Amino acid sequence: MQTLTLAIACMLAAGSNLAPAQALVLPSSLSAQTTELAHSSFVPLMTATSRLQVLYDESELAGRTQFLIQRVSVRYDGPTASMARAHVIAQLTMQLGVTGQSSATAGSVFAGNLTQPLVTALRDVRVNYMTDGNAMPGPEAFGGANGEFTFLLPQPVSVAIPMGGAFVLDLAVDGNDNTSDSAQLDFFIDPANLQNSGAAVTNGRGCPLGVTLPGPVLDTIGNYEPGGAISIFGSSFAPNMPVGIVVTAQVFASPLAFPSTSPTCWAYVDPSTTVLALGTTSTASGGVRGGDPLPIPKRPAPAGAVIYVQSVTPVTLFSGNGFGLASSNYRTLLVGALKVPTAGAWVAASVSNARATVASTAFYGGLALRLE
Repeated sequence: MQTLTLAIACMLAAGSNLAPAQALVLPSSLSAQTTELAHSSFVPLMTATSRLQVLYDESELAGRTQFLIQRVSVRYDGPTASMARAHVIAQLTMQLGVTGQSSATAGSVFAGNLTQPLVTALRDVRVNYMTDGNAMPGPEAFGGANGEFTFLLPQPVSVAIPMGGAFVLDLAVDGNDNTSDSAQLDFFIDPANLQNSGAAVTNGRGCPLGVTLPGPVLDTIGNYEPGGAISIFGSSFAPNMPVGIVVTAQVFASPLAFPSTSPTCWAYVDPSTTVLALGTTSTASGGVRGGDPLPIPKRPAPAGAVIYVQSVTPVTLFSGNGFGLASSNYRTLLVGALKVPTAGAWVAASVSNARATVASTAFYGGLALRLE
């Protein structure tokens, strides 16, 4: 495992004859050099393990399509501080590079946003840092108060943006011991994300799993937008039991009753219109997670589409269920409209997995970033 000290030593040994590049602060259209961005991100410095990928369009690079990167800096968000405390990230990996994709075509699948491999600029670096103790308004210093968020690269990374493409930063953090002290990075969420947003509602009910047991509850979370992702989860299932989850394009005009059930178990969704079927197993506490998040394609645009999600699970026979299967409620998901952003940047993030292949959230936005 590398350490940040080792990374600096390698930089001095291998690249001391390289002149520092002129600083490039992204996104340029929001004047991030002198202006604090409007929002903040708790990823990656307030998560135990996470992955953050940001694309900055050619239009955000201040006219520079070719440059050499020797240092990468981020900064804390303005007045979001609490008490400064010492923390450590066991492993931070940074990848840099370019893609032929742009924010207009990027989505929630990390590899799908790339047209060529990224360069691993730092691998498994240990980072000791202080959480944010500065409550003053206005932009904080890039690199943090002690310089721990200026990452010196052992080898410079050369960047040449393809026409219509983007610069890419990919950060993976594992073993971060901070999940509560304020360490929010300066960040923007494009206001276009809030226009014609998607939505989800719960319909129906789950049927009982036993005489005194409630019915299973199915839920979803995500940004229901073209390019976004949906996570499916649930609770109150029987422990350690198989669970089938069906995503369909239609529901029955009248729900179908399971025989020999009282209260009645209902099949709400029409399996003949199945878009996706998932199988999983409930946890020892009866929780359910439906695997990786489900990406919503950006093109062809599914804007306005309606999909439905319901689950079914085996049940031990009892007086209220002689059929052997119990159903959950169902969720109705409405996919929002395509967006016209005000800045050319896209972020895909997994808030719980440094090795995720699909982001749990993806939308127009990004970090304040300084490249030298």
